[in-house]
Amino acid sequence: MPASTNPHSELCEHLHEHIPEILVEWQSTTAEEPWLSLPRADRVDYLPPVIRGLVDVALCARSGLAVIRAHLYAAAAHGHDRREQGFAHDLLFSEYYLLRQAMWYYVRRLAPPLRASDAIMRIDEAITLSTRASLYGYYQPELERAGRWPVVMEELAADAPLRAADESQHPHSGPRRRV
Repeated sequence: MPASTNPHSELCEHLHEHIPEILVEWQSTTAEEPWLSLPRADRVDYLPPVIRGLVDVALCARSGLAVIRAHLYAAAAHGHDRREQGFAHDLLFSEYYLLRQAMWYYVRRLAPPLRASDAIMRIDEAITLSTRASLYGYYQPELERAGRWPVVMEELAADAPLRAADESQHPHSGPRRRV
C-alpha cells in the first residue's frame, strides 16, 4: 500500500522516531523484579528491533513476507535471550502486555480515537505473532532437536494475517501444520 493511501503512515513514522521513548515507558513498568536484576542492555536486549518490526508489520504497509520473517526472527531472538537469562517462559506474556501498554500510550496521544483504535488492533495482531515467535525462540533448542525450528517459523510467517502485500507472490498451497 503506498504511503499516500496508508491511513497509518504518519503514526508509523512517528513511532519509529520514538522507539527510545516507548522503551523508556516500557522500562518504567518493568522497574521491578525479575527485570530489575538485569543490566539495562540485557533488559532491553532485542526489544528495539522487535518494536520496529511490530510497527512495520502493523502500521507501515511494510507487511511483505520478508519483513514479517525479519520481525519474527527478532522476536524469536528475544525469547531465546530470555531463556538464556534464566527467565520462565511466562515472562514473555508479561513483557508483551507491558509493551502493548507502552505503545498504546503513544498511539492514543498521537492519533484521533478511531484511527488509534484501528492502530492498536493492528498492533495487537502483530504482538500476537511476536509472542508466538518469542515462545518458539525460547524453545528453539527443543524445536531444533525435533527438526521443527525452521518449519515452525515458516508456518508462523505464512499464518501472519498482515502479510497481504506478499500473498500474490507466495500463494499458500494447502493446510499448514500446527505446533
